[in-house]
Amino acid sequence: MTVVYASNPMRLPFYARMLDSPFDNLGLPLEFPIEIDVDHKLGTMRQVPSHELEKALERAYNIGSVITGQMTNWGIGKAYTSDFLTFILDLFRDTGITGQRVLEIGCGTGYLLSQLKRLGASVLGIEPGYDAFDGREMAIPVISDFFPSPAVTEHFDLIVLYGVLEHMVDPVAFLTLVSKYLVPTGRVVVSVPDCKRAIQQGDISILVHEHFSFFTESTLHNLLCRVHFRPDAVLASAFGGAIYAGCSIGESTQMIATKTPDLDAFFRQANALCAKIRTLLLRCDRLGIYVPARMINYLYLLWDQDLARKLVLIDDNPLCAGRYFPGIPIPCQPFNRARDTDLDGILIASSSFGKGIEKKIRESMSIPVWHLVDL
Repeated sequence: MTVVYASNPMRLPFYARMLDSPFDNLGLPLEFPIEIDVDHKLGTMRQVPSHELEKALERAYNIGSVITGQMTNWGIGKAYTSDFLTFILDLFRDTGITGQRVLEIGCGTGYLLSQLKRLGASVLGIEPGYDAFDGREMAIPVISDFFPSPAVTEHFDLIVLYGVLEHMVDPVAFLTLVSKYLVPTGRVVVSVPDCKRAIQQGDISILVHEHFSFFTESTLHNLLCRVHFRPDAVLASAFGGAIYAGCSIGESTQMIATKTPDLDAFFRQANALCAKIRTLLLRCDRLGIYVPARMINYLYLLWDQDLARKLVLIDDNPLCAGRYFPGIPIPCQPFNRARDTDLDGILIASSSFGKGIEKKIRESMSIPVWHLVDL
């Protein structure tokens, strides 16, 4: 069985946020081609851009895309915020954050800025889809626009890029532009998804249309060096599956030798993983998928009429309850409801939170549990 092709674009679901109907994608396409190659200068796996794709993405950002883990004042978003805020404060342990001028590009709900403001920072956000979020109640100044914007005229001590850099078609040009808005002693703080394990395993769940670069710690370090930033810290997040980096303007440290991704190997492994998922589906009359956002590419590629009967999609995010992914006519439901369903087992699609999810399942159900990363 071959469902993934290294030499041709694949059509995959165009996912920006959860939907009230599986076939009404808020004016966005339900599916769109995605083509992958390698940026040999940076050593990263990347998505090939196109004019049509960029037009679709502009629309997605204007309506408020939420595919990246959001920093919020509730639930898992609060844990994301706490972890990233700890990293930022550690970088500013010598000077403190009080009085620092902070710009967050792509500020989402504005919750991180609200926490920095509470600690004494002077904050400003910019977010093209800010009207789609609930952040106005936090009384944070936010420019509803894309960066750069004529409304941003200051220079800043800290510029925050949380879940932003992977969205840039040309991350070198983008970071070069960002550096022009820093004071000479300023810093940039970055969070991007950690794609190292997924690249090694052929996990196509990382392939989303909004992401153009798929970073590892070494390739993010090297990108910062190419833009003449000095990486002060590049490390895996303590919570979630991200890479954090803090950098400042100055003499770059030495670049790290990296092995260029082998796309043929990636797609061979992707096909092997698709085959294993298909085998599991055939074995089960009723299979739960926990954290289904990580599975929609596989479900789309493997789809047949029997899948809707077999699958129960499980996610505890209240924004997912009763809602749909594009083109997949199966509503998500919380675990407390799904556990009353007669399931043959549950496939956990999250690598970052898999152990915690398995513990939760085993405390209330005696059924087989599989992990996508271990199939």
